[in-house]
Amino acid sequence: MKRMLLTLLSLTAGVILAQELPPAEIVSGDAKYAGHLQGICCDEDAVYWSFTAVILKTDYAGKTLLEVPISAHAGDICMHDGKIYIAQALSGKADIEKTGGKSWVVVMDTSLNEVKRYAIPDTPHPDGITFLDGSFYIGEDKYGKDPHPINVVNQYDANFTLQKTHTFEIGTTQYGVQTMGTALGHLWMGFYMNPRKHGIVRFDKNMTFVEGFPSPNVSVGICAAPARFSGAKPRFLVGENISVETEAKTRLFAGRIRFYEFDDQAFQQLGK
Repeated sequence: MKRMLLTLLSLTAGVILAQELPPAEIVSGDAKYAGHLQGICCDEDAVYWSFTAVILKTDYAGKTLLEVPISAHAGDICMHDGKIYIAQALSGKADIEKTGGKSWVVVMDTSLNEVKRYAIPDTPHPDGITFLDGSFYIGEDKYGKDPHPINVVNQYDANFTLQKTHTFEIGTTQYGVQTMGTALGHLWMGFYMNPRKHGIVRFDKNMTFVEGFPSPNVSVGICAAPARFSGAKPRFLVGENISVETEAKTRLFAGRIRFYEFDDQAFQQLGK
C-alpha cells in the first residue's frame, strides 16, 4: 500500500512538473516574411502565427508544420471550437473585387484550409480578435496612425452579426486594438502606445477597464497557454517580432514566443 501511494505521488508530481515546464521560447524559424507578426493562437499540439500575408503552423519546438499564403492584411488570430479565426482587412483592389468586400473573418481548420469566411462591414479595419462567452470581439482601427485616445471594439455573435459597439479610452494609442486573448473570464489586449502606458490591458466581457500592466508588451501576439502547459496560475503565450535588414535595405521578419504567468499583481516570464 505504501509503495502504491509513493508511486501515485511520483506520477502526480511528474504531471505537475510537466505542466510547469513550457519551453523557454519558441522561434518561428529564420526571418523570411515581408510582414511582421500580427497575432498568435494555439492548441495542445501546435502554435499558429499570423505574418500579415502568411499563416504559419509550428510545433512547440518551432518546427514548421504548415504554411499558407493569405491576402494581406491578415491581422490577429484566435482559436475557437477547433477552428482558427483570422481578422482580415483586404488592401488590394483585385482581392476586394474578387471577394466582394474589404473586411472579413477568415475561418481555417487546423490544416490551414479555408473553410468559411464572414463579411464584417461594421468593422472596416479589423485587427485584434478573440472569443469569450458566446461572442467574438474584434478591434476596429477607426483612427489609423494618428495618435488618439479613443478605441473601438465590436462585439459579434457566433455568426458575426453585430451585437454591440464598445468605445473606451486607455491613453494615447495608434491604430486600433492589435491583439486579444482571454483568461479568467476576461479579455486581455495589446495596443501600440507611445509613450507605452500599458503593455497589456485587462477588460471584462462588457469592455469595462479592469487594470493595465506595463509589461509584457503583447501588441503582436497573446493567447492563453494550452492545458499541457497550465499551472496553478494563468499562463499566456506572448509574441514578439524578430527582424533583420537585407542588403536591399528591406526588413524581413520572424516571430518569437515566450511564456508568462500572471500572479494577480504582475506577469512573470517563465523559463528564463
